[in-house]
Amino acid sequence: MKKSLQSVVDRDSKSTGTGAAWAREDLVRGLRQVVVEPGDTVFFQVCSEPLGSARGASTDGELCQILEGALREAVGPNGTILTPSYTFSFCRQQVFDVAESPTVRGPWNTFTPFPDHLRRLPGAIRSRDPIFSTAGLGPRAAQLLTGLPPVCLGEDSVHARLRKVGGKIVIVGVGLYEAIFRHYVESVTRVPWRYDKLFTGVVRENGKDRREGWLYNVRILASNGDPAGEALERLSRDLGICRAAPLGDGEILCVDSEAFFELTTRELRRDPWFTARGPAGDPLAIEEARTEANTKLAPLAPNASMSKIIESLWKLPRDLVSNGYDAALRALSSQVPMTIHEYRTGTECWTWIV
Repeated sequence: MKKSLQSVVDRDSKSTGTGAAWAREDLVRGLRQVVVEPGDTVFFQVCSEPLGSARGASTDGELCQILEGALREAVGPNGTILTPSYTFSFCRQQVFDVAESPTVRGPWNTFTPFPDHLRRLPGAIRSRDPIFSTAGLGPRAAQLLTGLPPVCLGEDSVHARLRKVGGKIVIVGVGLYEAIFRHYVESVTRVPWRYDKLFTGVVRENGKDRREGWLYNVRILASNGDPAGEALERLSRDLGICRAAPLGDGEILCVDSEAFFELTTRELRRDPWFTARGPAGDPLAIEEARTEANTKLAPLAPNASMSKIIESLWKLPRDLVSNGYDAALRALSSQVPMTIHEYRTGTECWTWIV
């Protein structure tokens, strides 16, 4: 049955009202219904709150055991389970400890005890990505999570590798519009409202610290670039790419990563702003409007005194990437011979990124 966009949005804001507790066997049945099969590789996002209560789970630990057991049963001994154990450590200027840094909560995965439970299981692996770390368990975990390039959402990232092995994306308790995979597609298709930003920090592994730099394809700060995947979810449902099954007061959703990639790529090529809030526009013009680019500079007379220069410039915001910094440079160039060079954000410069 096709669902309207409004029903997609409403699903997370209110329950279906059944009030019935769900059990492990219900989750297994739902996974089978959305075509999760033995041997599959599944990227699993879980927001358990909208589902209602789970029978036999009075603690987070017991709920983790139910989720783990159902997933293991669904994919079998030859299947692999992945889940986002994101920390955003470098974004927060924190050390990323592969073994210890806790998963942070987000709308894409509100039940953080599960990723932290999975990554501590015997044989589990956690990727070294200090922003988008992923935990995995199963025969393909090492293949998917080790030796990653320092690019969170680019080619050869976890999501790119998931495609190559024919992996599936399963989302429980929240809409497909929260699929993290979508941001990978936005990154590799180079949507205009995202750009590469370099984050640096320390990765701690096996008691050793190593300073590293990782590229994260971030969105512009203006609200135009805020995520808006509801239309993509509606289209995925209408086309049958997104399969759904009931679970408690919510749903289990599943898409094949390659089919979802092809659909999202097609729509972004048609409209590069399809998965953003918009309205569309020139990102530079949007940013200048957001930061009030018409920063006024007090005129400096030729050969102005040092005190006059200081008086004119000291109130300007002079962050390295700001209009006030540009205005200050222009003012100084009127006093001494100077050539000002400008470089677009994301430009590669030797081994660095502007």
